[in-house]
Amino acid sequence: MKKSLLIYLLIALTSLGAFITINNMFFKKNVVQEDLSIVYYDTTEADGNCKMVEVNENPVFFQYSFDDGLTWNLDNKYLSCITNEQINLKVRNTDYDVVATGVFIIDSSDSIPSITIDSLMYIEVGSEFDLMSGVKAMDGNYDITDKVTNDSENFDFDQIGEYEITYSVTDDDGNVTTAKRVVNIIESSTKVLTEFSLIDDSLICYIGEEKSVDFESTIDTANSKLTATVDNSGYVTVNIDNALEIKDSTIKINCNKVGTATVTVNSANGLSDSIKVTVANKEVKQTFQSTIAFDKGSYTCNLGETINTIVKASNSYGTASITSYSSNDSSIVSINKTATNTASCFGCQSVQIKCNKIGTASVTAVSSDNVSAKVTVKVNDPGSITFDKTSYSCKVGETINAVITANSTTQSANVLSYSSKDNYVATISKNNTIAASCDNCALVQINCLKTGDVELSATSSTGVNGSAKVGVSSNAISFTKSNYSCTVGQTLKIRIEGAQYSELDLDKLPIAYTTVYPDARVIKYFVSDVDSATSSDCVFGNCIYDTPYVSVYCNNAGSSEVKVYMKNGDYAITQVSVSEALPGSKTDTIVE
Repeated sequence: MKKSLLIYLLIALTSLGAFITINNMFFKKNVVQEDLSIVYYDTTEADGNCKMVEVNENPVFFQYSFDDGLTWNLDNKYLSCITNEQINLKVRNTDYDVVATGVFIIDSSDSIPSITIDSLMYIEVGSEFDLMSGVKAMDGNYDITDKVTNDSENFDFDQIGEYEITYSVTDDDGNVTTAKRVVNIIESSTKVLTEFSLIDDSLICYIGEEKSVDFESTIDTANSKLTATVDNSGYVTVNIDNALEIKDSTIKINCNKVGTATVTVNSANGLSDSIKVTVANKEVKQTFQSTIAFDKGSYTCNLGETINTIVKASNSYGTASITSYSSNDSSIVSINKTATNTASCFGCQSVQIKCNKIGTASVTAVSSDNVSAKVTVKVNDPGSITFDKTSYSCKVGETINAVITANSTTQSANVLSYSSKDNYVATISKNNTIAASCDNCALVQINCLKTGDVELSATSSTGVNGSAKVGVSSNAISFTKSNYSCTVGQTLKIRIEGAQYSELDLDKLPIAYTTVYPDARVIKYFVSDVDSATSSDCVFGNCIYDTPYVSVYCNNAGSSEVKVYMKNGDYAITQVSVSEALPGSKTDTIVE
């Protein structure tokens, strides 16, 4: 029994071992390096600035995704027709596991191909030399060196002299680029290179880089041409610029594709040394450049004012900020960097611009990734606004004229508004009876209504203020009301207070009683010394003849002024408004 159990145990262990071996043989996952690289080049497969994007060859890659995993394909090519498209590349192995990822920005500019070439060479007469050595052509970052041609028909290695050779390459879009190289065929030298060695035996570079290789040499008396061979030219290429003296020659290695290659440099007399070159895929770093802008395209202000502005910096990740502000002339405008930040949007800052001197300056804001925005600030002369007098005087009921003028040396200015601080004492209004004599002035009239002092103010379109004083004094005489009303055909009897009939200056009455009134005249009036219709003193013939009245005849609809002077110059003034009489209305006398 124990023997049978042992046999079964051996069989089980043997089966398990076989299973593990088979599983390792058939189910072992592919392993791929994390570094990826792509090339892109012009293509005729689509119109516009399309680029063919191609993944570097790798036998363990199985499927490729160029759209962040939504669609997978077995081909390692992708047609990019979006300007500066971001390629999100993912690679899966045969087990459908994502084994590598990479992010690349495709330059969509419709550029012409480029040729890099050693411009000057020296070759000993009778030597053998490949005229395509040191020549490289690129379309985008796709190597098209195999498309380069040259015009070497007249070149002769066996004839001493200077030759100019033209190299040409044409991309898929038909764009042509040319470059020239001068080749000097010189006399054969007896100078011998006795020692030659590369200083380093290995180097590491990234795709797209060019590395210089230093060397040491010992020459008896002369020069010697250097050449190079690469065991895997798909990864690196070599450019050697041979100078007349070997010590001045240069060796440069161009790193084109992820991988490892051995470069061997040979002298004309058989000396050589090698260097191992490892090309790595440099990490692709995205930059999220900010946009930055002021809330206005330009600003204007008056001297002494402060402008409150908002500056905003933003990028797609919300990491942008504003790091500095500057003025190109702080004597004109300066910046208050310590102003309270009242901006409500993300990435915004509030900035105060102080207007110090008349002129124009610019203010610049710079973001954290060194993107700048500039705005122009013009500082104007606010000018002035003035009345033609600093103070005016008038009597109650009088109307006087005034002129208000606005000025500025840098901008147009006009009178924007004017007002009285106390409309019960005096009012100010536009004078429609006098035509304006200047573009930047206003003609106004001041109506004096009540005894007292009042301040008049005016504002210009540039924002400055001006003022003047008005002193209103009382007259010795007055009417009982400042305005009376009547209808056509009626007569008003208006009492004059504060003066006797004998003190009146009747010669200054604008209209005498005997005047014949035309139909267009609103009223006619005369002064009498008593109103017999109302004076009880006159009932028994004992009339007081020194109580002056004005009799006003209301002739036509409208408004007119009644003004009576005393001999000492004082006067009384009132308004009479006449309205049309209604049918059947009375034409009696109204005593006020």
